[in-house]
Amino acid sequence: MDNIAEMKIPRFGIYYYPWYSAARWRQHPRRHTPRIGEYHSGDEKLVAHHAKQLQALGVDFIVIEALLETDWNFEETFAATLQLCRTLKAHQIEFTFLVDTFGGVYREELIDQFSSLVDMLREKSLISDNHKLPLYFFSPQLPLATDLTDRFDDSFECYFPIFIPDWNYPNAQRLEALARLGYIPFWTQTDRMFALHGHASVVPGYDDLLLARDPQLAPVVPREDGLTLVEQFRRAVETGADNVLIYGWNEYFETTTIEPTLEYGDFYLELTRELIAQVRQGLPIQLPADIGQPRPAAPVYLSPELELAARRHPDGVPRWDQDDHVADLDAPSAAAVEQGHAFYRDVLVTNTGMKPWRIATMTHAIRLGIRLRAPTGEVVREGRAELGTHDILPKHSVRTDLGIEVTGLQQGTYQAEIDVVWEGKFWFGSTQCRTLTI
Repeated sequence: MDNIAEMKIPRFGIYYYPWYSAARWRQHPRRHTPRIGEYHSGDEKLVAHHAKQLQALGVDFIVIEALLETDWNFEETFAATLQLCRTLKAHQIEFTFLVDTFGGVYREELIDQFSSLVDMLREKSLISDNHKLPLYFFSPQLPLATDLTDRFDDSFECYFPIFIPDWNYPNAQRLEALARLGYIPFWTQTDRMFALHGHASVVPGYDDLLLARDPQLAPVVPREDGLTLVEQFRRAVETGADNVLIYGWNEYFETTTIEPTLEYGDFYLELTRELIAQVRQGLPIQLPADIGQPRPAAPVYLSPELELAARRHPDGVPRWDQDDHVADLDAPSAAAVEQGHAFYRDVLVTNTGMKPWRIATMTHAIRLGIRLRAPTGEVVREGRAELGTHDILPKHSVRTDLGIEVTGLQQGTYQAEIDVVWEGKFWFGSTQCRTLTI
């Protein structure tokens, strides 16, 4: 195609994931790291930075991943979502939501859980019955999609992004049936791309091999130094879609991100912006001659504090809230075994992080923890000790006794891992290991 001037100009949306925290970054391996480091999605600096980048990108709307209340990271993600939405509103950027309906529970329960989430979004004035944009529900099975439509279609326009590995080249009859049910493509390989319900989707590449799924969700799509994204844009426009969804801004575990990274620099951000501009101006969709090649880039620091935090790491990359929560431990080399418990007496715990530990006000407690591992590596027992009732400021210390029950354990040698833990979130990674013989 030499020119698309006479073709339909679609609206562009991009998927955004507000779920990143220290616990999430540690959850899975990945191939890329943001230039700004392993950020916390709820941080005001981060959200303001992303809003400016998204505004400059030129997309028409953002599709925000919304987790159900049963998700282990719901509370933190929902708080980050509220911060993001406030900032997007201030920048006059439209947004809607993608609800991940997977969860391994009965579909009746999922309907109730989604109703609860909708009520929460309504209460925060993030959606209403005259919501301008569709709501998306990721990949529900047919009975659930039908129930969701029956319950919510009077208030919202509902679509269901899906990826089906055996689609191959669906015939017109099957496409028509899928469209009637509200299904749209999440993404697919370029030569299999089509539009459903006026939607097409594009990716810069895809690779979820590090997640070691069984079975693997989808085939690997190489990035080809930007050529894949160019071809996907070209094909998406050829389908005549009204909306082109870009997957995605920051999905690091499936390697689809276009956010600037240490590995690629700003290449995919700039390329996506250029491709959107080409479509809107009716120009040929092609790799811009002056965009260069993706290449590694230096970290970017959004504050002096983050630059200071980066000095903790050989790669010079800040870990955001992980750097806020760092401890130095001094525990006895041997435990005292008394009445079925092993005690490490007078453990010295020092806050060597960037921020106070808000012991008195945090929803999830920060404690001193111990994990006992058998010779096989299995964690067989855990124990905790309180760190007092007052906030612990940077460079300040407390002392505490740490015990763990050993009654009923087989005789032998165990590995005792002592560390500070933010309950429900993460262990600090400042572990001291001790050998415990029972």
